Amino acid sequence: MGNREIATVDDDAIYDQVLALLEQESGGSQDWIRARLELDPSSSRENSLAALVDGKVVSHLRILPREMRVGRSMVSVAGVADVATIPAERGHGHVRALLEAALPRMASAGFGISMVFSDETEPFGSLGWNPLPVTTYVADVIAGRSGASDPGIRPLKPEDDLIWVAALHGEYGSGYAGPFVRSLGWWSGNVTWMLERPESSVVLEREGRIVGYGRARYFETPDGVGPEDDYSISDLAAEEADGEADLLTWFVKDAGERGFQSISGQAPVPGRAKEMFEKIGIRSRSRDDNRMMLRIIDLRALLKSLRPEFASALSSRGDNRAGLVGVRVGADSAELSVRDSTVHIGPMQDSDPLVLSDMELWALIFTGSVPDRAGSAEKALLEALFKKREFAFWRADVF
Repeated sequence: MGNREIATVDDDAIYDQVLALLEQESGGSQDWIRARLELDPSSSRENSLAALVDGKVVSHLRILPREMRVGRSMVSVAGVADVATIPAERGHGHVRALLEAALPRMASAGFGISMVFSDETEPFGSLGWNPLPVTTYVADVIAGRSGASDPGIRPLKPEDDLIWVAALHGEYGSGYAGPFVRSLGWWSGNVTWMLERPESSVVLEREGRIVGYGRARYFETPDGVGPEDDYSISDLAAEEADGEADLLTWFVKDAGERGFQSISGQAPVPGRAKEMFEKIGIRSRSRDDNRMMLRIIDLRALLKSLRPEFASALSSRGDNRAGLVGVRVGADSAELSVRDSTVHIGPMQDSDPLVLSDMELWALIFTGSVPDRAGSAEKALLEALFKKREFAFWRADVF
């Protein structure tokens, strides 16, 4: 192997090589890949890194800025996307080198955590990324199933509906921990890009007002004869549970008419989806998607981003408690202290911190689950700060 160089993808010649690499890995055309990258408002060449050997691009990854909801707070997330290596160069440590170069960039940019979606655990696992299983559902659909259509469900019209759909998604997602914050730029770019692929996108109207929406993705054989893969609901949200059920029923009908025998998804959350499937006589089952992996970049930055949620938690309880708890996760540590109904986050002073695993930290942040071994004072303070929530993550957010 020649000398390896890590470079940003500013140069047009390097960018063209990256597009060719991603085309080879994904099977999509370079125009399709270019559109996906350039229609995402948070994507930039400066956040793409390439490994070059003798001037040739052999591997690539992209840092994708995102924000994840935790109630009233927005957690900064450095997504790792478009990881690819040419076949002849695999096994030479190029992805590891790219990740090692990316980590200090993430830290200096102020990210609290990093996220990656991959079927491969390495080299991510040995560099600190840990799996966070996401519950999904799979339901059996009778091929060709038909039924009455809800007259209030119609195709989504991007030019007219996106602002209302974006607002609905934001309101719906605020009740959970996990959904990404989506700007209007994200919506416009994502929907424009997805028009190049098979997708059923609909809105639910009641009395002239959009009260729900849903999107499903699927693949068909190149000649258009029959389904090639499963029918996946990537988004589904409504103001009321009845609206969710109406949309889910519509997608079941759509999947059946297109010849699919199964339907899968993560929205609505699997527990509620199971109840809705049962009401319409369809069997469903849950399974874990283990592709999501998270890594702490800066524990204190992560906790500081949760301040609006901490303030809301204390205010809603009328809580005037005072106290502190030190938290250590791996080599990273922080101290949370409450004084005068204000949460302060700084370097750990406590000599006996509560040691958490990565999974315990994720459970604390996203679902408000405090480990049983926490002392009584620690437990009371953490329960006051971290609200009980349901974790939800939509497939449309996977990058």
